[in-house]
Amino acid sequence: MKKNILYFLLLVIAIPGLAQVERKVIIEHFTNTRCGICSSRNPAFYQTLADYPQVQHISYHPSAPYSSCIFHQHNPEENDSRADFYSVYGATPRVVIQGDVISPQNPLIQAEQIEAKLGAQSDYQLGVTKTPVSGDTYKVNLTITRVSGNPGIETVLVFAGLAEETIDYDAPNGEKVHYDVFRKWVFNDTVKMHQVGDTREIEVEYNAHQDWDVDEIYAYGIIHDMITSEIKQTATSMESPSFINNRRAEEISSIFYPNPASSTITILPEYQDRFSNVELYSFIGNRVAEFGNARELNISELPG
Repeated sequence: MKKNILYFLLLVIAIPGLAQVERKVIIEHFTNTRCGICSSRNPAFYQTLADYPQVQHISYHPSAPYSSCIFHQHNPEENDSRADFYSVYGATPRVVIQGDVISPQNPLIQAEQIEAKLGAQSDYQLGVTKTPVSGDTYKVNLTITRVSGNPGIETVLVFAGLAEETIDYDAPNGEKVHYDVFRKWVFNDTVKMHQVGDTREIEVEYNAHQDWDVDEIYAYGIIHDMITSEIKQTATSMESPSFINNRRAEEISSIFYPNPASSTITILPEYQDRFSNVELYSFIGNRVAEFGNARELNISELPG
């Protein structure tokens, strides 16, 4: 019997002998549900993101040029403030990768611009969890560790936000599904790290809004350099990368063949060099296998 299993790929990079840790990559996407240019360019943008499942994605909805966007109206001040933070307020769509603003272009981002950010190292490790407290109250915990760097105090800017993973909404611009929609900040402040090895624990509570699907809400954290605004580290409370879920798995299934398969799955040659290690997850989120060879995956002994 053939097995029709949805798989998730995770990039695993081992760098022995270094105190630094892998710097995860985040793309912040400024869009609007009434923006016609957004609806024409976002599909290609999402398809590019599907090729990089290790990259986190957040979409913000500033007021300009359409203040009547329902996602903007849900939190006008903080959607606009994030656009102001990067000085991109006034036009959509725009993208920012790792704190670097991409000039207006079509496509919104190119594969080379993403690949240029992958594999970098960071002086900071960040953990983010979201747990229920009671009723509609939830708790977000950030764990910030300074793992390397120069001696002495370093001050960083830390944001912690909430996003809704997928929202079905028939928007005026024709978009029907909206990904990683920013909902609110739960923390936004400077944090002093006194020396290498220091760990800071930040705990905040929030109440879920009646408009949210609480099962789709996740927390994410961003550590910024105070001077350059470059992102030193990012993390999310989701167990799997932000741009892969059951709905999106179909968008990247074409990198495997055959699918369904009974014995061996091959990754297309153009994708093989992007992964040094492959972890396979079932569609319910359980890890079922790990492979050091990112070319051919033997699934003959996996459960059907």
